[in-house]
Amino acid sequence: MKKAWMPGSFFLICMLVFAARGTAGILDYLQAGDIAQNEGRQEEAIEFYTKALASGTLSQEVASRTYNNRGYAYHLIGAYDLAVADFNEAVKLNPWFIAAYVNRAASYDKKGEFDLAVADADKVTRMKPFLADAYIIRGVIYENHGDHDTALADYNKAIKLNPRLAGAYFHRGNLYRTQGDPDSAIADYSVVIALSPGHVDAYILRGELYRDQGRYDPAIADFTRVLELDPKQTDTYSTLAVLHAKAKNIGQACSWLDQMLRKGLATREGLREDGSFADIRGEACFQELVAEDVTKEEPGQNEDGVDSE
Repeated sequence: MKKAWMPGSFFLICMLVFAARGTAGILDYLQAGDIAQNEGRQEEAIEFYTKALASGTLSQEVASRTYNNRGYAYHLIGAYDLAVADFNEAVKLNPWFIAAYVNRAASYDKKGEFDLAVADADKVTRMKPFLADAYIIRGVIYENHGDHDTALADYNKAIKLNPRLAGAYFHRGNLYRTQGDPDSAIADYSVVIALSPGHVDAYILRGELYRDQGRYDPAIADFTRVLELDPKQTDTYSTLAVLHAKAKNIGQACSWLDQMLRKGLATREGLREDGSFADIRGEACFQELVAEDVTKEEPGQNEDGVDSE
């Protein structure tokens, strides 16, 4: 699986609307495009940016940024050919536009065009040799194509340039995990969490490694934090139930299972058949939770309690 590596606003250059020329309507298109893009409505963003570009009234700088932003939206919806075409226009208008080269490298990588992706990443490192993000970008491209040694060297370079860049530790941790070095991965995820306490993925991945090592208490702590940070991570309920069961915290395990049933995340039948809970299958609280919830009629009576004979 290819890893995502566009970590936030560095690669999404928002419009500087005051640099545009033209009517207020064109500025409205730019602002509306930015809002739609930031809210995840990429198709709408594309429509607004297209209208702004079609006006022919944008300054060269703003037109370049608009092509970049529209290309970014195309990338996010998987239209990589269209994304590359827009990034080409962006760098044609502004040959020093770092973000457009970065984004084009991402689209090339998604298209499987490794040489072109690396060429763009190399260009960024030459243009901005002290930009730590540039080495993360190139490292992920190399990792995606199986060159783990070069990827590791790039992640290390990024960390050397900026020891407080959480993304560098996160990607290096992912690489260590892939290479079967869980202790080094855990160490890097721990740095990510120290630098960026709201980084949900770092908690999830560290928690999984703790679980795999049989370190259930820290795994429980990490997945509990995941739910605090993102209640929509509903798979975490099951994970916590299993972890508590493994840790012999029977009451806590049953409590999480009860929440799963109440929230419609599981059924009694499903829990009865789920081998993940073999450790507590014989416990009274588990048996009570998965018992059939039916009311049996007395023999000879219908559902209204009236004698049917």
